[in-house]
Amino acid sequence: MLESKEKVTEEEAASHFVLYIIKEAQDAWPTIHKNLKDCFKDEFVVEDEKMAAFDLALAATAQDLQAVKNLFPKDQAERIEKWVLKCIDTKDWGEYAVDEVKKYGEKFQKDIQNIKAGGDPLSAIPARLLQRWLGKNIQNFNVEMNGKKTGIIDPILLQSVSVVLTAFLGNWKRLGNDFNLIESAPP
Repeated sequence: MLESKEKVTEEEAASHFVLYIIKEAQDAWPTIHKNLKDCFKDEFVVEDEKMAAFDLALAATAQDLQAVKNLFPKDQAERIEKWVLKCIDTKDWGEYAVDEVKKYGEKFQKDIQNIKAGGDPLSAIPARLLQRWLGKNIQNFNVEMNGKKTGIIDPILLQSVSVVLTAFLGNWKRLGNDFNLIESAPP
């Protein structure tokens, strides 16, 4: 006999998702930072320590939002994305947060569309997150070939950050499996 799933509004699901990601990012950041410092030593210099965990949360939010398009019908996916953006649109950080999540998503989608031309969607979000974390210090990870900077971020660092972000995946899949998401009027 099938058990009926608990009903949750899209708005509630978005709120829980955002709060969960922010808490997980804040909790994980000290360990992530320590591991990256241990691995990459003095080259890994975070430009704004106060923003680092928040930027991690925004990248993780944007990354997991990409799955919504595949997990839910188009109209529902659009509503969920709007609710998530509304949830991160706070008084203090709203404009920055919304803009960042959108830019992460746009970069990911652009790289998917341009795979044949060298687009790399798997590195899109980690590369942008590294630019947020390191600022001008990203130059420490610019790959050199024949004494010339290539503009390519060290693939080992990119892979390390990709692995970090992988830990934040699957929230929308779990929400869709565990709950019956009911429509909330778009914000």
